Amino acid sequence: MRSHTKHLSDDEIEAEVLATRDDPAAWELVAVVPPATSPRPAWMLRRKHLDLAAKFHVLSVLHRFGLEANLSWAQPDNVDITVLGRNGRTVTVDVKTVDGSRDWLVDQFSPRKHHYVVIVAFSSEEADEIKTPAAYIVASEDLRKFLTRRRLTAISLDMLSQEFDALDAWQLIITEQAA
Repeated sequence: MRSHTKHLSDDEIEAEVLATRDDPAAWELVAVVPPATSPRPAWMLRRKHLDLAAKFHVLSVLHRFGLEANLSWAQPDNVDITVLGRNGRTVTVDVKTVDGSRDWLVDQFSPRKHHYVVIVAFSSEEADEIKTPAAYIVASEDLRKFLTRRRLTAISLDMLSQEFDALDAWQLIITEQAA
């Protein structure tokens, strides 16, 4: 059976929308969801939810800088995000999470060229205030050399910032992508 709906052009659709824009009966009701009155559930504060939030934070910042970045769901070889370089080479990112602490307990990462570790630090929540997380960006090879030389299993984010000028060092990834 054939449908007898008329296919409108973009100009016809726009004209119809403009003609009915002041008529409330022509539009559907907008769903309004009130803000939550209860505190955030404990399950939202679990590590896996913060890990996901950290990955999307990094991804959104990279997109805001105009980079073509994609989230890797399978996480092969400690790659959470791939950034397509202008010359076709990819830059990879391993996202780590720190919650309410000023120290990163070093966990597994793969040092190699064109690979960065981004440590996203969530501050502990005070009252109802949620702050934007801080990001510390370091080339994975440089980070491995530093940790091995000093035999560190944990590193202060302040030390990371001093040694590598890592706080919000997005320029490292941007310039690598442009090369």
